[in-house]
Amino acid sequence: PAGPRRASELRSAVMAPVGDASEGRSCTAALGEVQTEEVALLNMENLAAPDAAEPTPFHLAEFDLDPSSPELAPDPEEGHASLLQAFEDQQCLIKTVTNEEWVNLIRKLQGKRFRTSTSLVPPGGRGMRFFGKVPGFSLGLVWDRRKLDLSEAFIWPSGYFAKSEFNVDADGTLLNGRKEALVTLEEVMRTNAALSYWHTGRGCMVTGEVLPYNEIMTYVQGAVGLRALFARSTSVMHLLWAMGVRALLLRTLPAAGELPIFVHDPERGMRAFGREAQRRLVAQFLERVQRPLGNVGLPCLPIDANTLGLSNRDQLKLHSQYGLTDEALTALVNSLLAEDGSDDDDDAHGDNNGDDADAAGFAIQRSGDQQAQTTSICAGKARSILAIGLSAAVRAHNSASAVSLIRHVAPTLLLSCGDQASVPALDLKTCDSVALKPGLTDGNDFAACLHALAREARSTNTLAPVGAMLALDDFASGRMLPRILETCKQLESWLQQSKSFLFRVQSWHELNGHDLKGDSPALSSFVTRKAVENRKHFYDDLIELEHLEEKHDLLHGMHKLQGLIGQLHHPCMRLEMLQYILGLDGRFDLQTINAVANLAYSVIADAVKLGVATPEGKPSVLPTNTGYAPLFQLEAAACRLQGIALENPHAAGVAAPTF
Repeated sequence: PAGPRRASELRSAVMAPVGDASEGRSCTAALGEVQTEEVALLNMENLAAPDAAEPTPFHLAEFDLDPSSPELAPDPEEGHASLLQAFEDQQCLIKTVTNEEWVNLIRKLQGKRFRTSTSLVPPGGRGMRFFGKVPGFSLGLVWDRRKLDLSEAFIWPSGYFAKSEFNVDADGTLLNGRKEALVTLEEVMRTNAALSYWHTGRGCMVTGEVLPYNEIMTYVQGAVGLRALFARSTSVMHLLWAMGVRALLLRTLPAAGELPIFVHDPERGMRAFGREAQRRLVAQFLERVQRPLGNVGLPCLPIDANTLGLSNRDQLKLHSQYGLTDEALTALVNSLLAEDGSDDDDDAHGDNNGDDADAAGFAIQRSGDQQAQTTSICAGKARSILAIGLSAAVRAHNSASAVSLIRHVAPTLLLSCGDQASVPALDLKTCDSVALKPGLTDGNDFAACLHALAREARSTNTLAPVGAMLALDDFASGRMLPRILETCKQLESWLQQSKSFLFRVQSWHELNGHDLKGDSPALSSFVTRKAVENRKHFYDDLIELEHLEEKHDLLHGMHKLQGLIGQLHHPCMRLEMLQYILGLDGRFDLQTINAVANLAYSVIADAVKLGVATPEGKPSVLPTNTGYAPLFQLEAAACRLQGIALENPHAAGVAAPTF
């Protein structure tokens, strides 16, 4: 029988670029037509175009940290100077930490006091090789030993490898001769100053060589005595990692404050790595370092760039390519959407010649016009921020930053697209910031940009956030409604003809010939009318979705879409129909579409919660399930630092970028 067009045929119409599609407009072109000179700082060409010079691979890039350079000297309030003196006076204990064990160490520090192995470094930190090798032990912590109780500490000299993890019981009992090898703190300080130690292999004292680490096993708890963080190389990768770990420590151990960062090597000892050096590191990363597309085992822990003096452009670029913390991204978005207070309302207070009623009516009308203009301006800016940020995030395969950007910016756009009766309005301010003038004021241009990004995405993790933004924008603007109506008509026709056994078999045969991902349609479902029942239920859900779209009920519409997709198990025609309705291509399989729906609903649900009283304090960024592998726990913590409160980030198509 002559049935309606297949969903795959329908989908081709929506997947064509919106607007001047025949001219092959790209996302960058769409932005370029609407941006003014004042948007130059946030021009997509500046973000996306490769540098003229060949970029340095991320894992090979080094930062030139010259401690003698006055330009890189930290400010006095950063706290480096007093600690450098403490290092010279041998007042600091250090502990190197395995890259994957930061979450476990932080959990221990948050609990009861516990013994852990540290080392007392020689004067200035010079002349000692610390425990563990780089890159496996890239960072470490610094304690002020004067703040710790060392009366119960176990101390072993340099050159004696106590292996305390095997030779000290939980109750403090020393095994295998470790008690007899104990020394005093004063002895360790003398050998540190002389750079001498007993060489077991040679059977004599050795002086003038790089010392192996000593071991001071002492109690620590919380932030007591915790003074600094240090990196063990000048690798760009490790220094950014140190800035991310500092943000994690500030969130999980707030009493420690913003720890100063040092860089250590055995020859030059401890060197300060202050804010100006950090700012230059970020600039080098953005300008000359190839984005971290590979995976050498470390998730990109987001950093807090609020105090680095970066421009809004560089902060947005840094977030897209690496990641900013939730607080830093909030401050950035607020800055991009902030008012400049340049409006002059003197006319509203002028002489009204006694006609108070006319003046009041004029004021009300003017206020309404200004509010509408303000909403339009903010929506245009939100589109530009999303288009620019998502473009860079997609190119960097950074799904976590893409998701967090959508969560922060999308509500400003979505809640200005029509009458959202079920969603509270945002308190939008006049947005005349010179940093970002109204950009993509046309929703069709923005949709074309999103479709271009979807075609460019090369991983399922980046497909999900782009698809979610497409679904949200299409639903809020009403562009999804015609596709829902056409799909419902197609389903109506199919259901009417499904009474024929021959039609059902032909329908199965046609679907079985499609190039479908996943399972092929089961013939038994069409013979037993199970397929008819499934599609009738699907049709009823689409009718309800249609009514919600007509009412512009974004919250309940996304909730309905989430539930509708979550009920599907092995869809074939229904999957093609969903791809068409959402404006997505064939790469969006059922799992990815499910992630799209989950993310879309969570974004608008979070927006609804704005203004609702929340418990004091911030939620923990550490995953509650301690059974996860250490590296996965770090990935989960990285996502939570960006405001993505998911116990299992991968369940929603989100993954912390790794390098």
